[in-house]
Amino acid sequence: MSSTIQAAAASKGDAEAVWLRAIGVPEHDPFTRDCSFLRAILWALARGGRRQAHILRILNVAVDIACETTGSDERAVRAALRNALDEIADAGDAVEVGDGWWLPAATREVQLHDGNGLRLLVGGVPTALLSPGLQAAVEAHGPFRRTRSDALRLELGLATQTLESWAGAPRTPMQAWASQLLDSPLTKYSEPNEGTRLRFYAPDRARPGAAQGARWAERPDGAGRFLMERTRIFGAREYRIAELREGRVESSGGPLLPGEHRRLMYALDARAKNPVSVRMMQTGDSVTLTLWSEVPRAEQRLFAALGHLELEDGRYYPRAWRFHLVHRGLVGAGLHGLGVVVQSDLRREQ
Repeated sequence: MSSTIQAAAASKGDAEAVWLRAIGVPEHDPFTRDCSFLRAILWALARGGRRQAHILRILNVAVDIACETTGSDERAVRAALRNALDEIADAGDAVEVGDGWWLPAATREVQLHDGNGLRLLVGGVPTALLSPGLQAAVEAHGPFRRTRSDALRLELGLATQTLESWAGAPRTPMQAWASQLLDSPLTKYSEPNEGTRLRFYAPDRARPGAAQGARWAERPDGAGRFLMERTRIFGAREYRIAELREGRVESSGGPLLPGEHRRLMYALDARAKNPVSVRMMQTGDSVTLTLWSEVPRAEQRLFAALGHLELEDGRYYPRAWRFHLVHRGLVGAGLHGLGVVVQSDLRREQ
């Protein structure tokens, strides 16, 4: 459970030990424990996917068990478990089907092609339901489960999902995908009555290597199609393709899908011949990747499955991802697809 639950459970070690064995999760990682617990609760309430389970039922049952076992504050427990449910859904283990109803996702394997046989076990089946031999082959890592063994796929008859499909990356190369997006039909633009703030992504006007947050302009030079950020009066943001003429928006497309704007920003950086830079530094058997601009959602999912995010003093940037050295090639391939400049420290951090 969360660190709050972990602290409260210290005085109830025997009860928590029984609980941990029942859901089959490591004792040292509270967040991983949350995710494994919610996966098991959803599986039980949904009867292995044979029926749907409502969000209120899922959380009420999970909170009751957790609070009874640990004696922790109900509000803190509920917040932690709600977050865990969202995380296992993002990892591909749970599916929200609408109106608050959830199902465990079909169990499958995602091969990462890292040269070391690493793959993900994705889907709703709890680790604790696997045979002891298969459980030993699974490494829990937050909402993700990793393995290097063929045994899970062979014994369980698992289907295989491609890395691109699981991560949610476009199937076409970034520039071809960006062209399709930029060339999509537009309609005449009219400003909403409540007033908005408009900004336009202009990497050609930014200093070389600037972070993407510094590449937005209130009114870019010239005419043509731009990525437009529209901030509504209460702070909600949306992104659209907009056609500008003489500094005015003539037409625009509909709101982009969540996260599409970020990948488009990398494509526009490459077109402007002004890519962002990232730093990669090796320390012993680990590699730290430092970012000053966020990566798209697909790359975020890959990085989260492979490594750990380390923030400096609670600041959002820079974002430092730490990976085992064996994942350097896979991480580098993801960055290459975004067209970034990787600055490697050949001296190696001491």
